[in-house]
Amino acid sequence: MRILVTGSSGFIGKNFIEFLIKSNHEILAIYNKHKPRISEKKRSKVIFIKHDLNKKKIDKKIINFRPEIIYHFAWQGIPNFDFEISLQNLKSSYIFIKQIVNVCNIKKIIVSGSCFEYYKKIHGEKYEKYRYFINAKKSLYSLLKVSCDKKNISLGWFRIFFVYGKGQRKKSLIPYIIRSMKLNKKPNILNLSDKNDYIHISDVCNFFQMIIKKKFDTGIYDLGSGKLTSVKQILQIMISKFKFKKNEFILKSHRNTKNTFIKADINKLYKKFGWKNKNDIYKGLNITINDYN
Repeated sequence: MRILVTGSSGFIGKNFIEFLIKSNHEILAIYNKHKPRISEKKRSKVIFIKHDLNKKKIDKKIINFRPEIIYHFAWQGIPNFDFEISLQNLKSSYIFIKQIVNVCNIKKIIVSGSCFEYYKKIHGEKYEKYRYFINAKKSLYSLLKVSCDKKNISLGWFRIFFVYGKGQRKKSLIPYIIRSMKLNKKPNILNLSDKNDYIHISDVCNFFQMIIKKKFDTGIYDLGSGKLTSVKQILQIMISKFKFKKNEFILKSHRNTKNTFIKADINKLYKKFGWKNKNDIYKGLNITINDYN
């Protein structure tokens, strides 16, 4: 298959390309500013093109590649979720994909959604922070669905939950805790009782690779572990992994807030694809720590 991947220099895109390289697929990877850092041996198996999705005209090399599947991971500006950046991402993503759909024989489009799309259930500051990002994501799905329905293209919108692992932003929770403990410093955590649905990047990439050959109906799917893990649990695992004494880290929250916890409903994934994640939080953190080492 000829596979087009956008956002190839991002956290998910870069890891996914390294998974795809092991297969026999033809890969065209688009990046905006910096070419992904992978070995020369691996890089020779991928066609890299620098292309800004904000450009009105698509590079002819992309069209000539004649992709059959599109993986759309690009979303510029994160962690900026304001109105302007969200609207720009919505416009550029839709125009880019629509142009390709109009001239190429696309069979599937896979897009990375976000668990934040559920945050309308959460009132207050947490929802307000992501309001424009959420609306932009939902609007993109609606627009793409219209185009895909007309062309009989399968559109898979996968709401990825709290993915972690190699290459994640340094300021994210798990990389921050690992760096702190490697420096023998106590992490400054605001709320130990916060719970999220964490999924390791290798499970996300394994799933995305698996569905290349799978038929699926257009729709929205949750991609997570289906389990909640608290920040306190993560810290306790880390303390054990780094062989600290428990009394060296007094686990107390700095604040106590009421949270609405959201976990992925993975029943749909299991019924449609027979898929479950392989790495629980213990295995995933162990892999992540080893990658940092």
